Amino acid sequence: YWSYRFGHQIYGLLRLQLMARRRLSKVTAATLTLVSHNDDAVPVEAADLIERKISTESIKRIEFEQSSHIIVNDTDKEKAADEIVAWFS
Repeated sequence: YWSYRFGHQIYGLLRLQLMARRRLSKVTAATLTLVSHNDDAVPVEAADLIERKISTESIKRIEFEQSSHIIVNDTDKEKAADEIVAWFS
């Protein structure tokens, strides 16, 4: 995990992001996005990008206020679990 090759690791991450963005249009399945306004890693606006680029009409977004990046392990974990179960039902 730890390495002094930060440049190489950052380049790999940027390549992965670019590949993911290019392939979003291939997503045709119903999509659930969970985002939090308190997430320091991924902004809520990332859900906007996903919703614009995917090729499905069945999109549901759930926004949380308090949880950090890993919503299912944070303050809103029970609500997140309930929403996920309800979405699959």
